[in-house]
This record gives sequence, C-alpha cells and structure tokens, in this order.
Amino acid sequence: MARRADRPPPLDPAVAAAHATLLRGAAFVARQADAGAFSLDASIADEQRHRYRSKTIANALRELDRFLNLLADATARSLGDPLPEGQRNTANKLRDFDAFAIQWDDYERLVALGRSRACLFYRGGQVSSGDRRGEPTFTAGWSARTGPPDQLSRMAIGDRLAVGEIELRDIAQFYERLALRLQTLAAVAVNAD
Repeated sequence: MARRADRPPPLDPAVAAAHATLLRGAAFVARQADAGAFSLDASIADEQRHRYRSKTIANALRELDRFLNLLADATARSLGDPLPEGQRNTANKLRDFDAFAIQWDDYERLVALGRSRACLFYRGGQVSSGDRRGEPTFTAGWSARTGPPDQLSRMAIGDRLAVGEIELRDIAQFYERLALRLQTLAAVAVNAD
C-alpha cells in the first residue's frame, strides 16, 4: 500500500520516543524559565539559595544533554550506524556521528554547555578557570545578550554565571534545533528506503 504524499514517513519508534522526550525536556525548561522558576541572579545575597538554584539549573541542563545523547544513539541505530558504546560525552558523540555532520559552532556550544553545567553544579556558578589552561575567559553555553546572535556569552575568571530566563529559553531552542536535525536525518533515511 502506498503512503499518502501529504503524510511524513513514519519514524523508527525509538527515534520518535527519544525525539519526543528531548522536546518535552526543552519545553519544560522554557516553561520554567518563563515562570521564573529557574531564574538566577548574580546579585542574590543568600549564598545557600544561590547554590541551590545553580544546582537545579545544572541538573536541568544535564537532563537535556542526556536526552540529546539518547536521541543520537537512537538515530544512529535507525540508520544502521550505531555509535561506539561507552561514549557518554554528547558533544564528542555527535562529532563522531558522520551522518549527522555536526556544525563546529554547535559542537563548541555543547562543550561550553558542559563546562557551564559543571561550573553551576560544583562551584555555584563562580567562574574559577578559563576555557583552556591559562586563558582568562570562560565561554558559557548560551548566546550573549549583546553582539551577533551566534556569539556565546563570555566572562572573566571570578565572575559568577547568571542564568536568566533569556539564557534558558536560548538553551531550550538550541536543543530543539538539534532534535529537529536528528529527526530529519532519521526521516530522510526512512524516506530513502
């Protein structure tokens, strides 16, 4: 029986489930940002509250990264090109996924998001090191509020990461965009069959 032309090809169920999970996670982060639940202000006087909020944001970002990692695995399996077992670093996994052909800016942003998560979780958002040994600046995993839209936020050692609603929505949109690219890749493969 032929498929109707106006209906997209069915996705592998594992890809569809992983895609839906990542989109739900990104939507949750965006909704919470809009509600002010995750807002983090660098001027918060209560250090304990600041550290709690930092860890909460870091955990939300870790979940988005994990959902993307699972979607990458499901997509690779659906293409018959499983990724090496044991690669837990999502940025490196997508870099090694030839069919995905991750853009360098996206790879760098995933790496920066990983450093930002660690800074928020382990240091309460207090920047204590640069991107590389000896560098005086730290690149966060979200777009800068000023400058070109593809420029990531940068700060000096000693600054505190302040993740607000704008940054969290920006992160959610980034993960949604990567999810769409992986879904499209899987759909094109199904369509080619």
